[in-house]
Amino acid sequence: MMLTKEELVKRLDNGDLIVDPILDWETQVGEIGIDLRLDSRILIYRRPMKTHIDPARSEDPELFTEYRELHPFKDTIILHPGDFMLAQTLEFIRIPLDCYGLLEGRSSLARLGLTVHATSPGLDPGYTGHPTFELANLGPLPVELRPLIRIGRLLLIRLSKEVKERRTKYHWSTRPEPSKLYQDQDLHKLLQIAKRIDSLS
Repeated sequence: MMLTKEELVKRLDNGDLIVDPILDWETQVGEIGIDLRLDSRILIYRRPMKTHIDPARSEDPELFTEYRELHPFKDTIILHPGDFMLAQTLEFIRIPLDCYGLLEGRSSLARLGLTVHATSPGLDPGYTGHPTFELANLGPLPVELRPLIRIGRLLLIRLSKEVKERRTKYHWSTRPEPSKLYQDQDLHKLLQIAKRIDSLS
């Protein structure tokens, strides 16, 4: 069941749900969700002097990303067609243990070709931090973005019961972070199997 405005406000008031700061209660807290703003911290993906990125290996992010902190009232960032960057919510968020959070993009930005999450819109119960936006320009024209604009929305789905908190690789994130897929244990097992097969051939 999706949480509506009355329950969202109730949970915000009692601290069960944290979304901080909310700059404008009248416009940000809607009937079924809470609008989220773009923070000034971004991670831009550059075209590096290498053929590809191997997500199975830990690589220096500075080889293919550039971290920037924008001035919230002066700076903007232009996302060109085909560009990709990681950003985050201005709001610090904690999801209740009996809820699952969904990040949803804004229709007005989607109509410009902007996607706000590539494939991972979900926030697990107990997630704490600044959720990441995976911003990509799929349209034909560059799009100029400004910190503090409303860029997405948080929806909460109530679970049938409260669950234990599961800490992910990106728990307590305070700035956009590149992929940590190389930390997956099953990926290491696959690589070990591949090495064994190579040694037999």
